[in-house]
Amino acid sequence: MLSCWILLVCVAWDEPGVRLTLPDGEVLRPSALSLEVDRCSYTLGEELRECALEDLWELEFLASAEERAPDPASVVHLHDGSFLAGSVAGGDEDFLHFDLGGSTRVELSLDAVAAVFFGPRATTSAANRFPRRDGNDMLYRRQEVGGDFTSGTLIRFADEGLEFEYSLGDGTFPYDELEAVFLSMQIDLEPLDAPRIELDVHPEGTIRGTFVAMTGQGVSILPLFAEQPTLFPLADLRAVRFEAGSATWLSDLEPAVVEQTPFLGGRDEFLYPYRRDRTVTGLPLQMAGRFFPKGFGCHTRTQLEFELPAGEYSHFRVWCGLSDEVRDLSVRGSIEFVVLLDGEERFRSVPMSVADPPQRIEIPLGGASRLALLADFAADADVGDRGIWGAPVLWSE
Repeated sequence: MLSCWILLVCVAWDEPGVRLTLPDGEVLRPSALSLEVDRCSYTLGEELRECALEDLWELEFLASAEERAPDPASVVHLHDGSFLAGSVAGGDEDFLHFDLGGSTRVELSLDAVAAVFFGPRATTSAANRFPRRDGNDMLYRRQEVGGDFTSGTLIRFADEGLEFEYSLGDGTFPYDELEAVFLSMQIDLEPLDAPRIELDVHPEGTIRGTFVAMTGQGVSILPLFAEQPTLFPLADLRAVRFEAGSATWLSDLEPAVVEQTPFLGGRDEFLYPYRRDRTVTGLPLQMAGRFFPKGFGCHTRTQLEFELPAGEYSHFRVWCGLSDEVRDLSVRGSIEFVVLLDGEERFRSVPMSVADPPQRIEIPLGGASRLALLADFAADADVGDRGIWGAPVLWSE
């Protein structure tokens, strides 16, 4: 069905170019690259190489695009875990139109949208702080205009505001008065067609979809429940990740056990719970200036334990270190990062501070059934201990 959209174009890169990572961790700097739905060709020096698309892991664009602050700020979350920062640009009864900045506008099916956060707290809002009612859409207004909320049914994202049906009838709520809206899931999720990729986009966010084409203008994908492909210009992309069947992001899995213990007090007094693909304060994952779209933000002492399916993965790789936000704190913490397999330590870092570069860890799983990540106390209690497990991935050779 996608063959009519396939277009093979060789893209040559000016410095600083791109960085290509293979599933085994090998990092390459091709001078030219082309992608088809089933294979990739790239040039290293004078040598032309070719591989299957499923044998790629990540294509990172090293040139930084101009950062664009959304105005007004909003963040949309999809049911498949994707999220995008930008601004709502209206829509209809079936689609949300969402601007990423510049000339990029994404048309998102309302069936795919889980929530939209608005205003200055949009990028740091956590879904668990909003009361919910199963089976209903929920609308929340900002504290500045009363902070009330109501359940009902979304009608559409209009140009002038959100149209919502609730107990008092139909109403239009201006976007600058809203804190969030949550949409109940109406249909079951189905796996995306292969080949599946994930894009990291400016100003912030990731979006999954079925790969359609890569041209000199950008990368086209078919997002969740979309009817037409969306083109993301190369200037709007940080990276392209290829979701091969042999590899899985650990942050896409639910931990079987979570243990969070403060240095002083009981577990119910833990101030900074772990967060998936964000720091504990809701910021993007960043260590030593490097952006990690996938991973965990963890404060000490936090242990996340995962069950590993028998024989499915052979290796685990992750980067660990302190979040760059710690540089702005009056007290900068330190953390010991620990990886355990079946309860036995396989790695423990020295106490790491924000001055240390992130450390890369790679561990053979050796048939282990449980994997645990521990952000442990170091010498200075737990003050300023905002850690990151960046790009944690399970794969099989």
